[in-house]
Amino acid sequence: MAGRPSLRLVAAAGLAVVVTACVFLVLAPPGSFPVGWDVWWNLHIARIFAEHGFPDTVVQGGFTQFARDYADRQWLFHVVLSTFGGARIGPEHVPWFVLSFGIALVAVLLVAARALGSSRIPVPAVLLVWGLSSSALFRATALRDMLLAILPLIGLTYFLSRASEGRAPGEREPRFSNEALGVFASGLVFTWSHGAPALLVALFVVVTIGRRLDGLDAALGRIVPLLVGIVAGTVLRPNPWGTIELLFTLNVEMPWKAMRGELPIQPAEFSAMPFGTLVRTTWALFATSALSVAAAFVQRRSWRLVLPAALLTVGTIFGARLVELAVPFTVLAVLVQLGDTRWSGRLPFDLIALVISCGLCALAVRGARPSVEANRFVVLEDVATTLRESARPGDVVFVTDWAVTSPLAFWTRDVSLRFTGVTDPVLMLHEAPEQFAAWWGIKSARDPNPVGTMRDVFGARFAVVGFADRAPGRPVGEASTRIWQGFGDFVRTGVTVRTKDFPMPAAHRGIEPGFRVYAIGD
Repeated sequence: MAGRPSLRLVAAAGLAVVVTACVFLVLAPPGSFPVGWDVWWNLHIARIFAEHGFPDTVVQGGFTQFARDYADRQWLFHVVLSTFGGARIGPEHVPWFVLSFGIALVAVLLVAARALGSSRIPVPAVLLVWGLSSSALFRATALRDMLLAILPLIGLTYFLSRASEGRAPGEREPRFSNEALGVFASGLVFTWSHGAPALLVALFVVVTIGRRLDGLDAALGRIVPLLVGIVAGTVLRPNPWGTIELLFTLNVEMPWKAMRGELPIQPAEFSAMPFGTLVRTTWALFATSALSVAAAFVQRRSWRLVLPAALLTVGTIFGARLVELAVPFTVLAVLVQLGDTRWSGRLPFDLIALVISCGLCALAVRGARPSVEANRFVVLEDVATTLRESARPGDVVFVTDWAVTSPLAFWTRDVSLRFTGVTDPVLMLHEAPEQFAAWWGIKSARDPNPVGTMRDVFGARFAVVGFADRAPGRPVGEASTRIWQGFGDFVRTGVTVRTKDFPMPAAHRGIEPGFRVYAIGD
C-alpha cells in the first residue's frame, strides 16, 4: 500500500480533474441537447422513479416485457439519476451528470492504481482515459449506464488482483478477508447497476490467469463471494423474477437467437465498427495496449491487470461497446506499470506524461466532436409535440427505428403512448414473436401492405419514420419509400392520412436527415 500522497501528487490529481472537466464541458456544454438515444430512456425511467417510485409496468414498452412486468437492467443507475435529478430531471441535467461520472472515473482509477502498490504514479497520465479513443469519449457523452457500472468493475479488479496481506505461502485465504468482502461488495453493486453479471465471472477467470502468470496463487476461493454478490444483487433488485427473465432474454436468448439467424436485427453497438474507422478513432488505445503487453513480458509482472485490458482491447474489434471498458482498464494497467518506473532523464517524467496525455486528449476531442454534434436529435421534441397534440392516452405509435422510442417516450410521458419497439429488438421478439415478424416485414420492405399491417396487427394510429430508413445492409431509404408508397395506396381507398415532416438541421444530419409523422384516420 502506498504511503500518504505528497503535495505534488495531490496537485497533479487536481490537474487531471480540471482537464477532465474541460474535456466534457467542450463536448457536452450546459444547455446542449443530449447525445444519442440511450440517454432519453434513462431520463424517462429516472423521472418515473422520482415521481412514482419503481413502476409495475411502463406503458411505452408497448409489445415488450416492460409493458407487462417492468424490470430494470440498469436499476442503480436510474436510482442515482432520479435521486440527484429529481422529478424535474431533463436534458439540461445531462452535461452535469456526464461530467460528474467522468470525474468519478478519474478518481477511482487513481485510487485503485495507487492502492495496488505503486511507489510513484505520474498522475497526469490518467488523462489517457479521455485520449485513447474518440469513440470511447463520444460514448461517455451519451450518459450510458456503463459510466456508473465501470466503477465497481474497477473495484472488483482491484480486489481480485490484491495479494492477501500477512498470509504465509500456501495458507488458505480467510473466508471473510478484506479481499473477499471487497469482491462480494463489487459484485453486488455491479449487478445492481448493470444487466450483464456474466461479465464479472469472465473478469474473474482472466484475472485469475493473470495472477498465475505473475507468480501469485490463483485465489480461486474468491469466486464464492463474487457469486454470492451476483445472487444478492439480483434478488435485492425490485421485481427480482422479472429481472431474471430480462437478464436471461438479453444475455442468453439474444446471442443464441442471433447465432441461429432468428434475430435479423440487433442494436448497432453489438456490431463491429468498420475496421478503418476503429483504427482511426482508437489507434492510441491499440498502441498503448501493445506497449503495456510488451512491458509485462519484459518485467514478468502486472499480468493480472494487463491481461483483461488487452483482451478487452482486442474485443473492441468485434463489438463497439467494449471500448468503454477497454480504455479505463488499459489506463489502470499503465498507471500501475508506470508507478514502478525509475526515470533518470533530464525532464520530469510527470511533465512528459502531461504533454503526451493532453495532446491525445486534444486529438480525441477533435475526433469525437463531429459524432457528438450529429447525434443530437434536436427535432424529436417537435415530433413529440405533434403526437401530444393529436394522440389519446394508450394510442399505438409505429416506429421503424427502435431508438426513436426513447426520446418520444420522454417527451410524451403525460399521454402514455404505446410504441412498437423499445431499447432492444430482442425484447419484442421474446414477448411478441408474431408482432416482431410483422414489424420486421415492414422494416425490411417486404410487406406488400405495410399500412394495413400497422393497423390490423398493431392497431397503430400514428407512424414515425426516418426519411432514410432501411434495414441493415439494404439501400438507403428503402423502408421509408415502401411505407410512403403504402400510405399513398391507403389514401386512395378513402382513408384520411395526415403527414408532417421534420427535417434535421444541417449540422445534425450525420445519422438521420429527418423524420415524417403519419397520422392515420381521425
